[in-house]
Amino acid sequence: MKAFASLLQRTLLPLAASLAMLTTSSQAAITLTPVQSPVLVAPGAQAQVEFKVDFGGDPLELISFDLGLVYDAAKLSLDMAPTFQYGGPAPDFSAGSFVGNALPGVYVITWALGAPPFPDPFVLPTFAGEGVLRFSFTNTGLSSGSTALILGLAYSTLDEDLEAGTVATVSALAVPEAQTWLLCLAGLAVIAVPLRRRNAQG
Repeated sequence: MKAFASLLQRTLLPLAASLAMLTTSSQAAITLTPVQSPVLVAPGAQAQVEFKVDFGGDPLELISFDLGLVYDAAKLSLDMAPTFQYGGPAPDFSAGSFVGNALPGVYVITWALGAPPFPDPFVLPTFAGEGVLRFSFTNTGLSSGSTALILGLAYSTLDEDLEAGTVATVSALAVPEAQTWLLCLAGLAVIAVPLRRRNAQG
């Protein structure tokens, strides 16, 4: 299992990184963009990372797609499968099937059109406009610095095959030490005492 996870990481990491560099108009039918980057999260705390998915103005009828997320499993743990909030009518995926794999450092989900006979009525899942893809992580080992989340999407329509990719950054949010909290409280006391005396005299 570890060997399979390592293979996926070695395959998806360079693929998604190269996809993130693609900005030509020929591959602009869909774009992935981090909603917020960097996302700040304290050690041991949970954070939600969101990606905006723009399918463009023309409806896309999918016959397959592969969504892959690569991250450093020593620093972050994926809490649950991603959620997707789509602005349009919910697409009908009944003509195919989903396959998902969640391994340390890699999350992959695929959907592909099944074999005949197809459901009646037969429709392909159709997307247009924008949606938001959300991943929930816990900071398990990022005490300082930052780490990357690399997202890649490859999909096929009746007309063409397209790809998109992006990178989001998760950064450690420092937790003040006990000494820092004491200094803050002492500073508040220094400010509060004269104010109380003024109020009492007034």
